[in-house]
Amino acid sequence: MRNRWDALAFHERLVLVHPDWIREAGGTPADVAAVQGPRAFTIDSGSRVCSSSRIWGYACPLDCECQYDHLWPYALGGPTKPGNAVPLCRHHNSLKGVDIHAYPWEESPFPGELWLDSQVALIADFLRRRSGSD
Repeated sequence: MRNRWDALAFHERLVLVHPDWIREAGGTPADVAAVQGPRAFTIDSGSRVCSSSRIWGYACPLDCECQYDHLWPYALGGPTKPGNAVPLCRHHNSLKGVDIHAYPWEESPFPGELWLDSQVALIADFLRRRSGSD
């Protein structure tokens, strides 16, 4: 399996982390959550600084409490890990949605970790357990 993974193009790897792969393999919502983590971050931001400049390149003019959003969208397989958390005001959080065009590709949100590789490894482990080939 590792050889096949290494041969895949980056965009093909991104497709593999989508939660539909787990659902199509007979997984339950609990199986998806085991791979991605919980839906919401448990980090209490208390931050009033929106990170709109990180995504869109301009400072947010709003002074309001922020909420954490997934930098790589949860709906597309983004993990609920600190490196994937970005504080955004409600306005910018709703604008971002599942848009990956705003993803800061030049940054490494998971220093020292290839999050894409780790997500696919979790999915492969799930599929092994489902097939009974432990």
